[in-house]
Amino acid sequence: MSTGPVPRVDPAWAWRPPRSGASVTLKLDANEGPVPDGDAVLGRLRETGPDVWRRYPDASALEAALASRFGLPDECVLVTAGADEAIDRCCRAYLAPGLALVMPDPTFEMLDRYAALAGAAVRRVPWRPGPFPRQGIMGALGEDTGIVAVVSPNNPTGEVATPDDLRAVASAAPNALVLLASWCCARSPRRADSPEAGSATPSAPRR
Repeated sequence: MSTGPVPRVDPAWAWRPPRSGASVTLKLDANEGPVPDGDAVLGRLRETGPDVWRRYPDASALEAALASRFGLPDECVLVTAGADEAIDRCCRAYLAPGLALVMPDPTFEMLDRYAALAGAAVRRVPWRPGPFPRQGIMGALGEDTGIVAVVSPNNPTGEVATPDDLRAVASAAPNALVLLASWCCARSPRRADSPEAGSATPSAPRR
């Protein structure tokens, strides 16, 4: 009997941070900001006291504030340690062997990895430069679809799915989770006045 990891946790497929030779301090694709002011950070940590160093954080106050801002019940907001944790939680909750993740390709590279860890299949729909492949995504849906993943603006291409795209996909997959990521990029000046910037949530039924 093998004592190694199960096939879906193949070490040969392990994720490694991409490294570029370019001198870049703000890496949007990796959510890595420029080097902070070390003295200011340490000073703020000293002001907060030792508990911030030795206790698990309690995000309930932040979740309540976000819920109030967007007019949602508190239980509808979950603060996670970055998008990766949120995606991992969704995949654990909505995927399993026998279920599938439907996603455009290329897109954020961690999506199919978390789907694989959940034992699910992955169906990729090409998204070349241009409009979101709405018909292709809808054609890839099936009874086994657990999650439809949409990253907009897409990482790494920057292409955008419109609210109409999201509503159409959500309506076509009423029993699946439509997982939307990256709308925070709508805060950038280039997109601040776009119709998409103010409407991140489709109004169609969804889980």
